[in-house]
Amino acid sequence: MPGETYSRKEAVDEYVLSAHAEALQSAEVDGDLWGTLEDIDETAGSEEEAWDKIRAFYLDRGCVLVRVTGPDIHPDEPEEWIFAAGLARRLGLLGA
Repeated sequence: MPGETYSRKEAVDEYVLSAHAEALQSAEVDGDLWGTLEDIDETAGSEEEAWDKIRAFYLDRGCVLVRVTGPDIHPDEPEEWIFAAGLARRLGLLGA
């Protein structure tokens, strides 16, 4: 619920975190790419073009792109999440 604080002990998995993302591209979590594209009144011919338009839309509005990398991330399935700058700062993803 908006404005509510959560206990620091509460477990947050990728599905809980995805509820706070503006948009995401993930092999683990369905970010509803086409629904997000429709929400921003855009169309695209491919998933790659759709994600490019979504990413540009949010980055132009001051959001932050987080790329998740590591040995468990398959190169053909990029992991990118877009958060509002304030949330990214609270998560420690940006400087103070």
